[in-house]
Amino acid sequence: MAGQRKIIILGAGASIGSKRYPIKSSLNEVRNRMPSADNFFYDLFKTNKTDNRSSGFLNFLGLTYESLNDLIIRAWSINENGFNPNEWIGVNIEEVMTFFEAGSNMSPSGSNEQKMYKKAQEYILDFLYPFMPMISDEQHCEYLMKVFLDLERADSIFSYNWDTIADYTLEKIKSSQLRNYSKLLKNDNIDPKAYRNQGLLLKLHGSFNWMVCQNTKCECYNKIRDPFRKNTYKLLKIHELWKCTNCGGLKLKPQIIPPVSNKMIHQNSFLKNQWLIAREKLLDVTELVFIGYSFPQTDYYSEWLFRQLNFIEEGADIKITVVNPEFGKRGSPITKRYKTIFKGRKIESFKTLKDYAS
Repeated sequence: MAGQRKIIILGAGASIGSKRYPIKSSLNEVRNRMPSADNFFYDLFKTNKTDNRSSGFLNFLGLTYESLNDLIIRAWSINENGFNPNEWIGVNIEEVMTFFEAGSNMSPSGSNEQKMYKKAQEYILDFLYPFMPMISDEQHCEYLMKVFLDLERADSIFSYNWDTIADYTLEKIKSSQLRNYSKLLKNDNIDPKAYRNQGLLLKLHGSFNWMVCQNTKCECYNKIRDPFRKNTYKLLKIHELWKCTNCGGLKLKPQIIPPVSNKMIHQNSFLKNQWLIAREKLLDVTELVFIGYSFPQTDYYSEWLFRQLNFIEEGADIKITVVNPEFGKRGSPITKRYKTIFKGRKIESFKTLKDYAS
């Protein structure tokens, strides 16, 4: 084992608990907190007090995708006789997306029912983009900055988040991990073993700034566009990603992996290679830090990845840290998941990202 190697693993909680800068617009002020998976719509609808308006709730989904809003209302038995945000508590975005995918698979092929579910799948992704990336565009986290500044050149970050908060934080400190991530995105012939000793960012579930051209006549059709400015390691802003640099078309969509669509990982060579690089990095790891990640039951590949430690570790005592307010609570399913996957290993814990960064 070549020295000390740390891996930071970022889940949704890392973005939810972030202290973000800069506050540039009224949208940033109104929506300055990333929504959780468990209460996604409730969190999304909740608005903050600003100089020009009081705090409250606004149903962004109903205002933009009324048919999708109505389908969720019916399926989750939400009483919409007047908008009551409390009825959206517990409506989990991953469960909603899973429901749509299951409905599409179970419905007769070509039926109106199947068309409804497929359209719902399309609309939910259209709703998430560009609304969600706009919330985090060009923003970095002061807490993650402290964590990342402590990394050595061979340390890495695995992110399960679609947003770009970690990306911009790494850009802010001019990290080698971001430079190596940029080079990885440009590489058409990836050998996972070649990245074993390179510290880098891996976005294992894709990213809102990985734009793919949908024009079948374009040379870049179905290929992930590099989200960096030409010949630099500066990230493109969200509005700079909306046009294909090759064909000039606007038929672009982000490459992200929705819940239960893990099949995308082994069907897409770049995504698969990211996971194989992650496995290579576990060969030398001495410390794992999980920030806001809960090992959801649907994330089969993540459990597969970290159970590799039972095959590849050679007796080393790996330090494991979990940053999650639910870890350690009596009856917590998150505690059970960690203790099952890392059976027999000692786990240190912190309640918040702020606590860990301090």
